[in-house]
Amino acid sequence: MKCNMGKKDKQIRGAIGTVAILGGAWFGCGLIAIVGVVFIATSTLSFCPAYPLLKIDTLDKQEKVEEKNETVEETNK
Repeated sequence: MKCNMGKKDKQIRGAIGTVAILGGAWFGCGLIAIVGVVFIATSTLSFCPAYPLLKIDTLDKQEKVEEKNETVEETNK
């Protein structure tokens, strides 16, 4: 799975996910909490399944180089 989320995108999704989970728990709305869990999961995995469909990639050039280097290092192990 190729990463397609930059650091700012991950931070924003993490914050929104946390607020959604807490809001869902506070107001007793499970759907909002589930949306929050999805946001946290995509932030943790650095991958949004909707981004390839929409042709969005929020990684900057430096992050792409770092990801490529990590992939090469994993392959060499």
